[in-house]
Amino acid sequence: MEKSDFITALKNIKYRKSFADRRGNINGISMRTTDLAIEALEKQIPKKPIANISDVPVRIDHVMFRPGVAFYTCLICGTPTAPTQQYCVECGQRFDWSKSGG
Repeated sequence: MEKSDFITALKNIKYRKSFADRRGNINGISMRTTDLAIEALEKQIPKKPIANISDVPVRIDHVMFRPGVAFYTCLICGTPTAPTQQYCVECGQRFDWSKSGG
């Protein structure tokens, strides 16, 4: 699926959530289930990790980054990540490694 598919699905679920009945159901689906679906869809929309430079060695998986060498952290949870990872190993956020701003 493309990024736009996830964004469209997310907007649709949030819109339908606004019409929840008095019991907190949307067409028979509980609000908790809807909230979990929204959370999962938001993690599928790629976000750029934060570039960092440390003055001490940083270990990510089996790779040791020397002081002064750039490494990345997840924008959502702050977990260090290597530029070969497509998703955060801690929170599941999808990464956008493109050079452009999108």
